[in-house]
Amino acid sequence: MNAPITRKEQQRLEGASKPRATGRVFSLSGAEANQSEDLIQGMCFINGTPLIVLYDSGATHSFISHACMSKLKLPISSLSFELIVEKPTSGSVSISDVCLKCPLSIDGRNFMVDLICLPLSQLDVILGMDWLSSNHVLLNCADKSIIFGEPIEKVSKDYLTTNQVTTSLQEDA
Repeated sequence: MNAPITRKEQQRLEGASKPRATGRVFSLSGAEANQSEDLIQGMCFINGTPLIVLYDSGATHSFISHACMSKLKLPISSLSFELIVEKPTSGSVSISDVCLKCPLSIDGRNFMVDLICLPLSQLDVILGMDWLSSNHVLLNCADKSIIFGEPIEKVSKDYLTTNQVTTSLQEDA
């Protein structure tokens, strides 16, 4: 008869069997973001709480600090994969915790966003390319602002053949 598996052992086994994916984040601290002229910071709200957000086109995913996640008591889920995030100064970190469908508000616009938990300092949220592209957000580096674009409507691609164009022109002539 086998001995029961402890929770810690189960987590180790589950972690070992998860597939891996890679991610990237440009800045990990609010101090770094404040000192850089290339980064755009702002304010967002989660559950009515004001938070410092960094709009990071160099980040593949969107993140929330562990401290912020704990303070807001957000429910945590596990990713179906292990995410290896490359940090600019200290190598990489392996993470698998995510806050799914967080209610995020920016400039009166409401979004649901999946935020991966990451150790951040002096920074609450990083919105990366996953969020920027899916919400058609443009970064205005000159003004250090963001612009919400509208999704482009699909254009009907009903093309005419050469014969149809010729016939139509002859009928109108």
